[in-house]
Amino acid sequence: MDVAVEELPVRLGPDTDRGAVPITFRPATCDPHVLAETKQPYVFPLDVALGKDAPVVVDLPVDDDLRGALGDLVRRVCAGG
Repeated sequence: MDVAVEELPVRLGPDTDRGAVPITFRPATCDPHVLAETKQPYVFPLDVALGKDAPVVVDLPVDDDLRGALGDLVRRVCAGG
């Protein structure tokens, strides 16, 4: 069962195996020096907790298609249009 939610934190019930949360990406800066020095531009850490266990940090999966779309977004936004 999938669950779509509009805000965080997402809490899934025992019979729910997936959830969906809308995410908006915006470049924090268009400074060429900052963009050139960014070491991991497509690493988005998430806190995930199971039950009452302490949260652990996992990275949001970013495939090649999403990586390309994010690169296009940065070029488009930083070019002013």
